[in-house]
Amino acid sequence: MMSEMQTINLEDYVQTGEGGTALAYTHKNGRSLAKLYLPGFTADNAKKEFLTARTVFELGIPTPEPYRLVTDGKCNGAEYELIHNKRYPQVIGAATKRLIPFAATKTPFAVYLAHNTAMPAASFERLIQMFGV
Repeated sequence: MMSEMQTINLEDYVQTGEGGTALAYTHKNGRSLAKLYLPGFTADNAKKEFLTARTVFELGIPTPEPYRLVTDGKCNGAEYELIHNKRYPQVIGAATKRLIPFAATKTPFAVYLAHNTAMPAASFERLIQMFGV
């Protein structure tokens, strides 16, 4: 997983979606989708969503795989696995929104997952690192 923003060339992408906070661009190779936040959203916003989406994916929840943090030089975001016929901002946003309320309480979130979710040990260790449990 990359933790630094990698610059992408939007000429390699086609805009395929628009939401309240971001634009979606499908790579011309048909294998990935970049979600770039609108101007005004910081790289930290993108990184937080990316790390949450990465954790959700590693827990085995069926979501697009987050590949890397990206920027076009103006906007920040992340690149995800392209799953055809899916609406990405909604899928990614829904997974993030479900975890953020739990993450706010940190310990109960990790305890909840430990007792209610089958997960690989590595994913549980990642939760412990993220939430300091």
